[in-house]
Formats: sequence, C-alpha cells, structure tokens
Amino acid sequence: MLGKLMAPDPDSADDGIQVGRKNMWTGGVNVSLPLVVPSLWKNIQMSKVDLEIAVEQSRSSKIDLTHQVKKAFYSILLAKDSYDLFRETYATDSLNLVNIKNKFEQGVVSEYDVITADVRLKSIIPNILQSESMLKIAELQLKMLMGIDSELPVEIVGSLSDYEKWMFEAIVPSDDNLIGNSDLKQFDLQAMQAENAYEMQKLQRLPTLTSSFNYSYISQNNDFKFNTYRWDPYSVVGVTLAIPLFSGGQRYHNIKQSEIQLYQLQEQRHNLKRGLQLSVKNSVELINKSIEQVVAAESSVQQAKKGYEITQKRYETGAGTIVDLNAAALAVTNAELQYRNAIYDYLASKADLEKTLGYDI
Repeated sequence: MLGKLMAPDPDSADDGIQVGRKNMWTGGVNVSLPLVVPSLWKNIQMSKVDLEIAVEQSRSSKIDLTHQVKKAFYSILLAKDSYDLFRETYATDSLNLVNIKNKFEQGVVSEYDVITADVRLKSIIPNILQSESMLKIAELQLKMLMGIDSELPVEIVGSLSDYEKWMFEAIVPSDDNLIGNSDLKQFDLQAMQAENAYEMQKLQRLPTLTSSFNYSYISQNNDFKFNTYRWDPYSVVGVTLAIPLFSGGQRYHNIKQSEIQLYQLQEQRHNLKRGLQLSVKNSVELINKSIEQVVAAESSVQQAKKGYEITQKRYETGAGTIVDLNAAALAVTNAELQYRNAIYDYLASKADLEKTLGYDI
C-alpha cells in the first residue's frame, strides 16, 4: 500500500522503493585519549624496568666474557711457562748426558749412569709434547673468545712470574654487600617488575576514564564523478567511564598469586645473596692461600736449585750417584711447576672474585 502511494507510476508499484545510493565514500580521523587509566601508568613503569633489565643483561654478558678471556690468558701463560720449563730441563739434561757419556768413555762412570741419564732425558719428551698441546688448545680457546681467526698468529707476552710483585700490592676487598654483582642486580630488577605487576593487578579494580573524538566526511552517489560529489561532515566527541564491578573473583585470585610470587622472590634473593657471599669468602680464602703457596714455592725453588748444585758437585767428585742427581733435578722441576701453579691459582681466584663483585680489583 505504501509503495502504491509513493510511486509515480502505480503500475510500477510492485518494484518497491529505492532508498540511498549505490556508492558511499567515507574519510576521517578517529582519536582516542586515555584520561585516567591507572593500569596504563604502571605498564609504562614496567616497560622502563624491562629496558633496565636489558642493559644489565648486556653488562652481565660483558663481565662473563671478560672473566673467560682472563682465565684463558692465564691458562696460556701456565702452559707456556710449563713448556719453557720442560724445554729448559731437556736442554740441561742433554748437556748432562753428553758429559756422562764422555766420562763413561774415559771409564770414570759406569754404563748404568749413561742409561739412567738417557732414560730421564727421553721421559721429558712426553711432558714437552703435552705442554705444547695444552698451549695450542689454550691459544685456540682465547682466539675463539676474542673473535680472532684461528689461523692468525698471536704472540704471548710475559709470564706468570711477572704477576708475583702485584700479588702483594693488590688490596683484595671483601664486599659482602655485593653492590656491583650483576646477578643480584638482575634479580632486583625482576623483583621490581613483579612488584609493578602486583600493583597493576590492584589498579585494575579502579575505574578508567577515556575520551574520544571522531571527525569524518561522507558522500553517497550512483556515479564516479567525484568533482560533483557533495561531502557531508560528521563529528562526535565523547567521554567513556568504565567501572569494574564483578569478574568472578579473577582479579582477587590474581592479586593473591602475585603476593605469593613476591614472597618467593624475597626468599630466592636471600638464598642468592647468601650463596654469592659464600663465593666471595671462598675466593678470598683461595687468594690468601695461593699467596702463601707462592711464598713457600718460591723458597722451595731456591732450596731445590741449591740442592741440585750440591748434588751435581757430589756426582762430579764421585761422592754422589746418578740417582741422587736425577732426584735433585726432578725436585727442581716439581718446585718450579708448583710455583707457577700457585701464581695461576691466585690469578684464577682473583678473576672469579672480580666476576662475583662485578668490577676489577
């Protein structure tokens, strides 16, 4: 009935009424601005903590890499000193073997002395090869840590004995506060992040207020003659207030779970700090012990060398045997190795302490 009343031609009333246009074009801007959103503010603080955690993780990686490079370099020095010591011992024993052979040809010593000296000389060769292999492995490890091509030759300058004078001048701290420890700082930042998450859970109970603005142009036409279109503006400004009333107890349980997590983090931090303090004390004890060993080993080296000189004079005069001479030479070698190992233990313990403290001594 309505179609018949509105249609110009009653015969075409069955076609219905045409409303609107075939094409609609819309363009505009929609802006939303939060006015009072407490959880959003706390989320911004959490993003700041995430940035601090990333910076501290980068610092931790640098400290760990520095620690590995130091110990790799000290291992090279130990292998190099051992290699040089065995080479020097081999050269000395080679001269002794020549002298003993000359005395045997003159009938001064027995063939047993020649055989014993030759066996001792050949027994040093495996030690030389082993120390040389350790030196190559230590060099490859240092190159890998420093990002150097394994085929690029490097020159190792210095020896472990060069660090002896610094051992008695360095002031070894006993920092129980562990202010510079990277692991503890990262844990504190993670705890701060958990605290912010707990606060954000509580702030979700509060209402939020947001504003919005929409401005758009609309045009409807049946053709594509854009220059003849009529554009109608349309704008809306509004404010939205959202009040959380009931969530089935989810927010309450989330807050309780965050509280439990904070309590667990406090206990974990206590255990972590206690373990780090124990590590500091252990490193300090090892450093002091290594210093005492260096002093004792240095005195032992001097006594062993003096004993070897006396034994060598006794052997040359016929008052001593080749067994006594070999034992004295072995005592010198062992004393030298203990001396260098003691310095290495000091440097390794010092590097471990520096890693725990987070700074160089």
